[in-house]
Amino acid sequence: MNRKERVLAAVGGCQPDILPVGFKATDDVVKRLQSHFGIDDFNDLVRALPVDTYGCFSNYRYGVYPEYVGGPPRVLYPDSYPDGTWDTVYGFKRHWVAGAGGYTDEVLVRPLADAENVAALEQHAWPEADWFDYSTVASQCENVGDYAVIFSLGGLGMISNLIGFERLLIDMLADPPFVEACIDRLTAFYVDFLDRTLAAAAGGIDIVCVQDDFGTQRDKLVSLDLYRRFYRPNHQRIFEIAHQHNVKTMMHSCGAVFDFIPQFIEIGADILDPIQTTAAGMDPARLKSEYGADLCFHGGIDTQDTLVNGSPGDVHRQIDGLIDAFADGGGYILAPSHYIQGDAPLENVLAIFDHAARLRGEPAP
Repeated sequence: MNRKERVLAAVGGCQPDILPVGFKATDDVVKRLQSHFGIDDFNDLVRALPVDTYGCFSNYRYGVYPEYVGGPPRVLYPDSYPDGTWDTVYGFKRHWVAGAGGYTDEVLVRPLADAENVAALEQHAWPEADWFDYSTVASQCENVGDYAVIFSLGGLGMISNLIGFERLLIDMLADPPFVEACIDRLTAFYVDFLDRTLAAAAGGIDIVCVQDDFGTQRDKLVSLDLYRRFYRPNHQRIFEIAHQHNVKTMMHSCGAVFDFIPQFIEIGADILDPIQTTAAGMDPARLKSEYGADLCFHGGIDTQDTLVNGSPGDVHRQIDGLIDAFADGGGYILAPSHYIQGDAPLENVLAIFDHAARLRGEPAP
């Protein structure tokens, strides 16, 4: 099997020739890996690692993506202003923030934080699919090679970056029409944008990832009723577009989301990411037993404790445990439980790829 075939076999519930592996990390980790291996080009770094997927690497390093060409003067990536801030196509501004886990990008300006009602939303420049050029998508996919291409669409939680997270939670109860109007506008963009991207890819994209979060470390972030009202129908619209193009779907949600899994399955999710095994109810054996027939699992390597505080031996032992729980009969892609962050010692990060290479019968990178 090549990389693409290996990943799609696992997603389809078949036993691949060897365990497929994914990769995602913050930019500072990427730079440390590039320095360690003496590799300047990011794509060359990916090719040097024993991984099978391409895309959804970090919050701004997407992989295959249409080129932004129009609309207001906004960009997708950092370094657009001397002060280190940058705009996004959604209309909010980001900046780099240093923390214990290295640098991360956070929202600086929320343009709809003070919007008083649904009518005020009409004044916002919502993103449009026409702002992008799709003509290079197919060639981007071809240049990737035989990797399984994951297309990072974004998520409906992007609304919190426009109006504020606290307001989103409050207004789901205090002003539901306002939240519904925001999510409807964002979904309309995603559906058109995704449809055009997948058509242009002509089969080159294998998986669409929707990135939303519905769990905390201990419980649900929102109730199932709120999920069904605000998110489920819109996620379903997005997944239907993907399946119309014969593309698999990945639902990303951190935290304790065990109770949401039946909802994800019903609306057409093929893959669950990132499998935060330290969260309540997210025991790998239980997940595989109850939902392994319906879902492929992507993730599991603990980025909160094991990669940060453990030893390379601890990393190896955890990976062995994940394989024992998830890999039998297919349905598992080994990957981190979130982006690997800057507080993870390099030797622990390298242990992941050493282990993956060993599974392949290859020398360590």
